[in-house]
Amino acid sequence: MKKIIRNIKNIFVKKQPKYIYLLLFAIPLIACLPNRCDLDNDFYFLYPTGKYIIEHGFPHELLFTIHNSFSFIIQQWVSAVIFYFIYRYFGKLGMILFIYLMYILILYLSYKLCYIISKKRSASSLISIIMGILLSTLFIRTRPQIFDYIIFLLEFIILEKYMREKDKKVLIFLPLLSFVTINIHASSFLLLFVFMLPYFINTFKFNILDITSEKHEKFPLILSSIAMLLAGLINPYKIEMITYIFRSFGDEYINKSIIEMMPPDITSISGFTVYISIFIILFIYFLSKNKNIEIRYFFLLIGTIFMSLLNLKSFSYFAIAGVFPLADYISPYFAEDEEFKITDKFKKNYIISLIILITIILASFIVSYSNKTVGNVSSKKIVSYLVKEEKKENKKFKIYTNYYNGAYAEFNGLKVYIDPRAEAYLKKNNKKEDIYKEYYMLSYSDLDIESFLKKYNFDYIIVSDDERLYNSYLKHKKNKLYKKVYTEIEDIGNKKKEVNYLYKKIY
Repeated sequence: MKKIIRNIKNIFVKKQPKYIYLLLFAIPLIACLPNRCDLDNDFYFLYPTGKYIIEHGFPHELLFTIHNSFSFIIQQWVSAVIFYFIYRYFGKLGMILFIYLMYILILYLSYKLCYIISKKRSASSLISIIMGILLSTLFIRTRPQIFDYIIFLLEFIILEKYMREKDKKVLIFLPLLSFVTINIHASSFLLLFVFMLPYFINTFKFNILDITSEKHEKFPLILSSIAMLLAGLINPYKIEMITYIFRSFGDEYINKSIIEMMPPDITSISGFTVYISIFIILFIYFLSKNKNIEIRYFFLLIGTIFMSLLNLKSFSYFAIAGVFPLADYISPYFAEDEEFKITDKFKKNYIISLIILITIILASFIVSYSNKTVGNVSSKKIVSYLVKEEKKENKKFKIYTNYYNGAYAEFNGLKVYIDPRAEAYLKKNNKKEDIYKEYYMLSYSDLDIESFLKKYNFDYIIVSDDERLYNSYLKHKKNKLYKKVYTEIEDIGNKKKEVNYLYKKIY
């Protein structure tokens, strides 16, 4: 064991050929695969949204639901269009490969960012691999957030070049990032400014304990911020896109019922990952005393830890903004880079390493992909049944779905009660009714179920075996409104289990 640890240590501490570090990136790339060879639930409403935009233009009302005339904007319209074209022409495999290529780009940008601040390949490889592994645990999925990580890494690269190399010209690209962000995922737009704030604070000169700041020019950053804000107005919905986040986050019912919006639970695997990761990164910071930490890195670290403790979703920002400064902080422990001479031997070893890396990745991808189904949903058979019934009866049904299976029904052209766009069902956004509050009360509280069913007069109800609607009403004799017409059974381990039920209105 000591020999293994010594060999691992020597990879980073001693000088190594460049192709050795290339091979090390097989670690996060393989770690990403097992749980990522499937379509995320959000994809199923993004695809039809992209299709609608291409065919009809930008909508101003909530699409694909039974709620008529609900106001809404498509805050990730570019993502929806990209996903639509990829899936239309290349299918599920093309969609998964695209996300995987974006992950490779994230790893590359992570390495470049770490190298800018450390100037050492060994330190940069290690920290960027850690960043990649942390992101791959929960966040590399077919969702618009995949673009966020690329954009934020580019922002940090630009800001680090400005701070370290005094290069004002690179700031020209910040308004471009702003324009891309507001159209590709508007809810992340203001984070560009949040991540920029520590850099502005770092333009003042001071030294407090082990936290330092050198004086830099402030005006270029101020000018860039103004240009970024103006660039953010270049979108189909103007100021509504910029203010979207204020109408969509902080709702008490969303925060109490959607796992990614809750504080991480240490008793769960995801929550334990968050806490142990934060502890290890902090331990590394405090363990090393070779240099003071710069103020911008201190605020990025503390700020993203705070965000991560507020909700699970924000742990991705810690993985990016809170970890990369380690490359600078621990760089004194790592070997200086050697200058390469491009010899025939070096070319041969580099090509062989590249072939090995690609082979490992492809083999892992094939194994992982072949073990997956056609989507991470559990109501596929019921939805298929309803699509056939609609064609048979030549009418559109009003269908109750829960938060998780609504998107897949929409993907197949059905009109549903709710889907994973939680913010769309807030009155602050739709200007009509707090549907999400109603759904929460139906699921977790004492909303009268019979009154709810009479209000909407659903033609069909898709319900799972753990829902209050099923356990407190539908399966009991007091249910005089709906009859069970379909049971969906799944193989769980070596046993078959009833997981979803379809109820039809009794006319």
